[in-house]
Amino acid sequence: MDVYSSGSFRQINSILSKTMAVVSSGDFTLESVDTVAISSTGSFPTTAISANGTGVVTIKKTFSNSTQMQAGIEAWKIANFSVSYTGTNAKEFYARKPVSLSLNYSLY
Repeated sequence: MDVYSSGSFRQINSILSKTMAVVSSGDFTLESVDTVAISSTGSFPTTAISANGTGVVTIKKTFSNSTQMQAGIEAWKIANFSVSYTGTNAKEFYARKPVSLSLNYSLY
């Protein structure tokens, strides 16, 4: 945000960047990201903004045997991830979960 401040007066002049990303990623990626940030009053300058973001958290896992893979798949399903893999002997799978974040920010 571009914020102007003088004494007790403050205003947000504009939104400089709208970014949503995985902070501590490890093996995770964030796909299909859509972010929106708008003035809460309808225009700039303003004293408050609302921001929303959606995306899909994805992780790709590879296991050395089918038993480990089945246990891994079950663990991701318990965490409400959708899991996809190909073939009956596949040892690689993807776990995906939609995420949504909202933020309301006010200078006062």
